[in-house]
Amino acid sequence: HKTFTIGGNLYITSVSREDEFNSYKCQIRNSLTNDILFSSTSGKLIITGFSFSPNYCTVRLVKIENGRNAYLPCIAHGFPVPHYRWYRKSSEREQIEYVNIDSGRTYVIARTGILVIRNVSKSDSGQYICVVNNSEGEDKMSFDLVVKASLSVIVETSAQRIEAGQEVTLSCVVKGFPVHTTYWVKNMKTINTSTHRVKLTASKFLHIAKVERQDHGCYQCFAVGDENESAEGSVCLYLSENAPKLKETFKKHIINPSDRLSLKCVASGNPLPTVTWTIDGGRELPLSERNKVFENGTLLILDTHRELDEGTYVCEAINHKGEKARRDLHIQVLKKPVITPFYFPQSLTEGMRVMITCNVLTGDAPIVFHWYKDNKTLDSFELDVQKTEVTDMGSTLVFRSISKKHAGNYTCVASNKIGEDRLTATMIVKVPPKWRIEPNDKSVVVGDRVTFDCQADGYPSPLIRWKATTVVRLFVHAQAKFKSNFQVIKVRKGEPLKIMCEAFGEKPIDIKWIKDKIEIDSIVERKRLTIARKETIDGAISELISLVASRSDSGSYLCIASNPFGQSELTSRVLVEEVPDEPSDIKIVDRGSKSITFKVTPPYSGNSQINKYIVQWKRENDSWSADTFKNEFNANLHQFTIENLRPFVKYNFRVFAVNAIGQSKSSAIITVTTDEEVPETAPVSIRTEALSSKSIRIKWKPPRHIENIGSISGYYIGHKINHSNKQYTFTTVEAHSDKPLEFTFDNLKKATSYVFTIQAFNSKGAGPLSPEVVCRTLDKDPPLAPKLKVISSSATSAKLKWILNEDANHITGKCYFFVFYALNLLCSSFLTAAEMSFGYSKGRKRFRIFLRSNNDWKLHETISDGTLTSYTIHSLKCGTKYQIYLIAFNEVGSSERSEVLSFQTDGLAPVAPDKQSLMTVNSTYIMLHLSSWKTNACPINNFVIQYKQQGQNEWILLSNIVPPFVEDFLLNDLYPGVWYNLLISAHSDAGSTEAEYLFATLTEKGGTVAPIFINPSSEEHRSRRFIQMLLPITSVFIAVLLIVIFVLFFGYKRNNGLSSVQYLGDNLSQKCDNISMSSAKVVYETVQKDERTSVYCPSPYAATQMSVYFQDNNSRDIAVSAHDNCYDMPLL
Repeated sequence: HKTFTIGGNLYITSVSREDEFNSYKCQIRNSLTNDILFSSTSGKLIITGFSFSPNYCTVRLVKIENGRNAYLPCIAHGFPVPHYRWYRKSSEREQIEYVNIDSGRTYVIARTGILVIRNVSKSDSGQYICVVNNSEGEDKMSFDLVVKASLSVIVETSAQRIEAGQEVTLSCVVKGFPVHTTYWVKNMKTINTSTHRVKLTASKFLHIAKVERQDHGCYQCFAVGDENESAEGSVCLYLSENAPKLKETFKKHIINPSDRLSLKCVASGNPLPTVTWTIDGGRELPLSERNKVFENGTLLILDTHRELDEGTYVCEAINHKGEKARRDLHIQVLKKPVITPFYFPQSLTEGMRVMITCNVLTGDAPIVFHWYKDNKTLDSFELDVQKTEVTDMGSTLVFRSISKKHAGNYTCVASNKIGEDRLTATMIVKVPPKWRIEPNDKSVVVGDRVTFDCQADGYPSPLIRWKATTVVRLFVHAQAKFKSNFQVIKVRKGEPLKIMCEAFGEKPIDIKWIKDKIEIDSIVERKRLTIARKETIDGAISELISLVASRSDSGSYLCIASNPFGQSELTSRVLVEEVPDEPSDIKIVDRGSKSITFKVTPPYSGNSQINKYIVQWKRENDSWSADTFKNEFNANLHQFTIENLRPFVKYNFRVFAVNAIGQSKSSAIITVTTDEEVPETAPVSIRTEALSSKSIRIKWKPPRHIENIGSISGYYIGHKINHSNKQYTFTTVEAHSDKPLEFTFDNLKKATSYVFTIQAFNSKGAGPLSPEVVCRTLDKDPPLAPKLKVISSSATSAKLKWILNEDANHITGKCYFFVFYALNLLCSSFLTAAEMSFGYSKGRKRFRIFLRSNNDWKLHETISDGTLTSYTIHSLKCGTKYQIYLIAFNEVGSSERSEVLSFQTDGLAPVAPDKQSLMTVNSTYIMLHLSSWKTNACPINNFVIQYKQQGQNEWILLSNIVPPFVEDFLLNDLYPGVWYNLLISAHSDAGSTEAEYLFATLTEKGGTVAPIFINPSSEEHRSRRFIQMLLPITSVFIAVLLIVIFVLFFGYKRNNGLSSVQYLGDNLSQKCDNISMSSAKVVYETVQKDERTSVYCPSPYAATQMSVYFQDNNSRDIAVSAHDNCYDMPLL
């Protein structure tokens, strides 16, 4: 009973009195020299007789190499001897999982608590927790296990010798762990990875988009682990050699003397070539201080000269192998033209001849001349000018007879390839005076102003004087006119309208009417308007008549009278008076709790001044009537206030406008809600309830007479410890119409009395405080929700494991597990939960397990031993999907349910055999070997056997409850030499499988029958399958409907007398038809006595899975996938 730990500790189990008389020394041996040393001191064991809780040594950090065995010593001492449990904390999910010590690789040394993990790997790293307990208490200890492997680094690349401009990726492959960081260097210098060309991805891949010359060198990847452990890998990149190539060259240049010239010549290659410049086939530049050649291949020439710098320039790149690349260009140094000044004669008059020449003093040919007059290209044809060019020397303009149009500014432009020069001269032409407008006779109307024109042209401008050199005549006439130019006509809507205009003047006088710039005689209104005309001694009268005036007649009418000597206009402003339009632009200026202020923009007045407004209002849900509230307001105000309203009430308003003619229609209804007021009273019916040792729930009702103030936005709830001098701590709770008025205070002190007060508030402020209410937190708490996990499952059972989250205020008590489920058997009784006790024993936990395989939860099992952390549930159905959750509770109450988990028991639907294995055929019977069906890990519950003659529509049911222990089944009373169809379905908890076979009985003499052709798509086959599917679906629908009605009726009657758990269990049992084992026996006996008796056994809808097979003589399998349906099948 003595064990050595990996750290050299001696662990003694099952201590007895004999161990107290021994002295203990530590012996160590050097594995290289075999030297042995003993400890200088010895230890004695002192045994005490009282009980005490277990305790530990210190927390440990264990580091171990990958592949070795790890020992985690959990050495605790206590009396009684402590019990050990190991857990592992998952760093990814932050969950604590139980360590599986039965895995073969992990085990605990008996009675020592030492956890051994063989052949550790990286996945074993993490925190392990050892929990020990005995009847006196519990303690725990944590270990950090770090599994390490030596680091090594390999740098991989697709190629080490690359071309410039290519892409390359270096990958850093690190072996070993842990790895905290990796980084890259080049030639022992940090790499700049912030550019677009060089990028680092995932810290292990270095990508260079376009390789340049400076990228060659050695790249290293470093990996750093624990305790400054590091490893390094490297690779060197080399650039391939390339012949020189000119990447950037130049174009032909033409420049001015003294200009500055820069020529760029960029070459590439590996190694980098040397660039040289030469001129005119041999002279290497630079030749003087005016020439400079830079390292990047650029040639700069300062202050160019034709004699020195004009010529052919050659750029040549050459490497050490003598490989060359060259490019040349020719440079021309040209002079731009310079024009000699020219002038026009000063005294030029019309009819003279003149010639002007534009000469060039200097400039390189070819030279082009252009002439402009007043900054526009000179048109020699239009101006009658002859233009002549004298080679490159100049250009001449010849004017054979000048006139006034030739006066202006003439510009000569001389240009060549390098530039241009221009010069401008002004031509002035003197012209004698000439008549532009000569005076003549005039006619004028009486009272008008008369003007005689006398205008002449010439240069300089002529001076005009009036002299009695000729006689002109003046004739005076009377034009058409009115006595006044404006008149206003008012008429009420619907009355006759007459507009008259009387014109005076020499006849004939023409009168026409215009409205909106359109002559009335030419518009459609002419049909409604009549024009009457009569002549007078001094002129004429015209009348525009409308029998019924309308709003469209309002406006300005223009009456125009004209004769040969002039015209006059009379504007008639017609106002058709009517009731105003309804007000449309109404704005709310101010909204109070008991008043509303409106601002009205005046509507169309009906051509009559609006003198007042009438405002009517009502509550939104009331109707308009004669008793509706109303007020009248002076129209000059345009703003009015409605008072004596109720706070926070929705009102409807409408406005009428009134003038001398009458009252308008009502405006559109305006809906306004008055503002609210501060609550006047406090909340009422305040109730408190202690939910736990840390939480209290408070409920209340809103203040009375809320309608007098408006709405409640929320409540301020103040709380403090009773009889304390501190101020209230207020919590804001918003009010929602669809939520109850309640609030839960958490994180309170245990077993402490608190005082509460509430005040209502809205947007206007807070109301008075309610009377104080005192409530005390509980002394104990219900347990917390457990963490559940399904470890494994078989065909009929499932193993569970859970962890209870205990807090500092945990109260021990009972904990229960509930399992709810609904079985999907085709024809068996519903398995119900056993009777259970819901009492509790103080100081113990219990658990409830809930399980379901359909939509309804059911209590499955209760576990009274609260110390368990794992449990196996039995009596499950094979091949069935389940959901499960766990509840723990004590005398205070129940915990929240755990997370709902899903699992499926083992097993699949049965597998149908082939025809040869299933049946033995004779003349009048066949023997069915039911034992040939394969169970597929899920026992068969029963068989359903049907048959019919080939070609018939109706199936003959032999039995629908053939038990699985019947290995051979005899089908007799058949006709010899006849084809039959056989339909067999096997049912298990995992589902059902249906198989159809075609066979023929032997003849009376034992012979076989000729085969027949079966068309699966025939009309008969389709109708048969349709009926087979339709009848079960209809039956299931009716059965489900009856079950729902039954459950609702009896569930309501039994609701008052049951607890919540019993009520749930009863509802579940009511939803299924229970058949006892005794009734099942009766059914089977009935089958034996009378094969034609029909018995029906209901099964839950959509509770099974059925696979259907059809087989003919050629053993063709046609698989039909069916949904999870369960049908009511007849029993014999």
